[in-house]
Amino acid sequence: DSLNRIPLSQEDYAWERNRTQLTLTKKVDLNVLFPPDTSTAESKKTKSPGPPKKGPALILTKGSIVSIEMDTAQSFNLPISYIKKESTAAIEINVQTKEDFIVQVSTRSGTIVDERKNQKIFVFENLPPDTYQVRMIIDINKNGRWDPGDFRTKTEPEPIIYYRNAKGSKETPVRANWHLNPLLITY
Repeated sequence: DSLNRIPLSQEDYAWERNRTQLTLTKKVDLNVLFPPDTSTAESKKTKSPGPPKKGPALILTKGSIVSIEMDTAQSFNLPISYIKKESTAAIEINVQTKEDFIVQVSTRSGTIVDERKNQKIFVFENLPPDTYQVRMIIDINKNGRWDPGDFRTKTEPEPIIYYRNAKGSKETPVRANWHLNPLLITY
C-alpha cells in the first residue's frame, strides 16, 4: 500500500565479472521498510480484515534497464529478503602484504560468497552459518581477478594463499551470532 524509495550508491551494488548478474547489498533499517504499527487496539477491532500484507519488493518497470543494443528488460517484481543480524556470522580479516590482492570467502564446495580487493582490514558480514574457506589471491598483473598460468608464454599462475587455523585446516566454521576476530593473512 505504500512506496518507500531507497536511493542506491555505487557501494550498494556490484556487477558479476561478465556483467550478467547484479547483486544489491544495501543495508536498510527495518523500521524504514516496516514502520511500527501506531494504530490503537480499538481501531484495530473496527477495521475489516484486508488482504495479507506483502513484504518488501524491488520493482523494476519495463524500460528501467536498457542494454547496449537499446533492448529493454521486462518489468520485474522481485521480493526482497531481509537478514537478521542475530542469524548470521561475521569474519574479520587483517591482510599484511605490499602486493595487490583479492580476499575471497567461499563455501566448502568452492562457491564464492564475497570478495574484497586491496582492503587491508575489513569484515565479511551477514554470512549464513556454515563452514567457509578464506583465501587471498596475489593479483600480480592488477586486473582484479585470478589468472592461471600459460605454458606457451611461460607465465606462472597467480599465487593463492589459504588461511589455515591453528590445526592447519583450511576450513573455518561459523555459527549464528558469531564474530570471528581478525584472521591474519600475510604474504
